[in-house]
Amino acid sequence: MSKKSKRGRPDKYVGKRAKHIVNLIRKYGATNTMNILNADEAAMESDYTGPAALREEAAAEERELATKRSSNIVPEPLGISMPTLLKLAKDAKVKLKRGRPRIAA
Repeated sequence: MSKKSKRGRPDKYVGKRAKHIVNLIRKYGATNTMNILNADEAAMESDYTGPAALREEAAAEERELATKRSSNIVPEPLGISMPTLLKLAKDAKVKLKRGRPRIAA
């Protein structure tokens, strides 16, 4: 008998890439991981609107987020969605805290 293939679209995040994403989720949480994986290293001030100081700050923040991911495994922004991140975390049995973190007053 031949091996049956799964129906539908094949998994995009498998192997080393999936392990890297799960490690980022453990370290930074799901929301920050999504920001890290979707950040663009080539972010320019012209990509943002508003006062010049805020544009420069936003571009610098995005470049800093992009440096937190492995450039060998994830060299380009992924465009990964939150449900996909949560599915990977669930498959890896990662316990995530509900809601957003408290801000010290």
